[in-house]
Amino acid sequence: MRSGATSRLAALAHAAILALIVYAAADLVARTPLAALAGVLLATAVRMVEAGSVRRWAASPAATRSCWH
Repeated sequence: MRSGATSRLAALAHAAILALIVYAAADLVARTPLAALAGVLLATAVRMVEAGSVRRWAASPAATRSCWH
């Protein structure tokens, strides 16, 4: 998805391909330590956060942070 695809069809195709890979490599994934999978999940979450958005949130008044979206 980092190649610039933005349509819903691209997201659906990406999810389907990932599901096929996980299904095909189920034995390998089952033997992967949970700490490694957690690291991949954390790295993905960090890449999803936009730094400018976090800066704007931090600079906003405290009363409006709870309804930030």
